[in-house]
Amino acid sequence: FAPEMEKLEVPQCLCDHLRWHPRLLPSVLSVERRANSKTVQYKLLHSLGDFVARLEPPSRIQFYFGLLVTLSETTWLDPSYVMTALRRLVFCPSSTMSWQVGMRVLITCRRIILSHPQAVIYQPMLRLLHHLATYQGCIDLRDRALLYLRLLTHAGSASLATLFQPNPGDVAQMAK
Repeated sequence: FAPEMEKLEVPQCLCDHLRWHPRLLPSVLSVERRANSKTVQYKLLHSLGDFVARLEPPSRIQFYFGLLVTLSETTWLDPSYVMTALRRLVFCPSSTMSWQVGMRVLITCRRIILSHPQAVIYQPMLRLLHHLATYQGCIDLRDRALLYLRLLTHAGSASLATLFQPNPGDVAQMAK
């Protein structure tokens, strides 16, 4: 199926459906999850990542957080798709970010930090979190962004994983 996928325009068809019907996102993601081939999964996620990174207007990206989280948790996929989408959403001059959207942005940032090497995500994540920590109107979002920013700049990848996904034994060790 993988070689014929491009000829049949399957990824393009799925992206077109998502563009006009965001409610189909769970169905599209289930197609990717049920694919038996890593090649098929890669091609689908690559196409979906490119789709969400280029979505116009950027304010529509907020309807695709399920896709962003899936892309951010996929360790073998380049995180630049997600970082581009988040940057476009956060820096979009025509939209003000609600608390719900801001929390979803930060949750996605957290998933990226946990799933990808720090060296790969450092610069774009630094810029995004600094902007949120400096210019976000909601104090909850500013504080959380500042916390993530400090953790990103002062802790290594292993420490970040321990802090974001604590093991009860690790928590007890840190408390001593």
